[in-house]
Amino acid sequence: MGTVETKLGALDTAAWVALEGAFEALVAGGLPCGSAITDQTGEIVARGRNHAYDPITGSDVLENTPLAHAELNALARVRTSRDLSGDTLWSTQQPCSMCTSAIEFCGVGTTRYLATDPAFTATSDKRAGSIDDPTRDHPELTVWAILANALFLQPSITKGDTSRLDRNKANEPETFAAAESVAAVLPLQHLPDLVGMLATDLEALAQKRRMRM
Repeated sequence: MGTVETKLGALDTAAWVALEGAFEALVAGGLPCGSAITDQTGEIVARGRNHAYDPITGSDVLENTPLAHAELNALARVRTSRDLSGDTLWSTQQPCSMCTSAIEFCGVGTTRYLATDPAFTATSDKRAGSIDDPTRDHPELTVWAILANALFLQPSITKGDTSRLDRNKANEPETFAAAESVAAVLPLQHLPDLVGMLATDLEALAQKRRMRM
C-alpha cells in the first residue's frame, strides 16, 4: 500500500485521504472527521467525510442528518455488488458503534483509524462502543492521532464547548495543546500548509504523549 510523505513523515495514503476529508469538513464548517476505503493494491475505492452538521450542498450522499458520519458517507459510495472483504477502511477517529455496525454489516475486511474519538473522552457514552487507542500498538501513529483530534476539537473551541474541552485538557493534554496551536493559525485552505507550519510542535507533543503513555 502506498504512503504519502509529509513534514511529519510517512502516512498510509488512505489514512492521509481520510485526514484530508477531516480538514475539508473543518473548512466547510462541519465536524472534522474523514474516512477512506482502499483495496488490496492501495487504490482508493471511496472516501467520505462527516456531513452531519454543515449545510446541505449536494456534494455527498448523506448530509445534515444524524447518519452523515464519515464512514457511512464512504460506504454509501460503494456499489452493493462490491466484495469489501479484501478492503481496508481508514478513519481519522475510531468509528462509533453505529458506524462499526455498518462496517461489519457491509463486510469490510479491515478497519483502521488514527485516534480515539475525543467526543467520548472521559465519558460513559454507549455510542462510543469499546474504546481502543490505536497508538498503544502503533506508537508511530501518535503524531497523526494528535493532529486528527486537534482538528476534531476545532468546532468545540469555536463554540466554547467547555465540557468537551475540559475533558480533553485533563485526559489528553498534548492533543488539547495541539488544538490551541491549530486554532491560532486558522483559517487555512490546505492541510499540507497546516502540517508544515505545526510539524515541529506536533512532533514534540507526540514525544511527550508517548512518554506519558
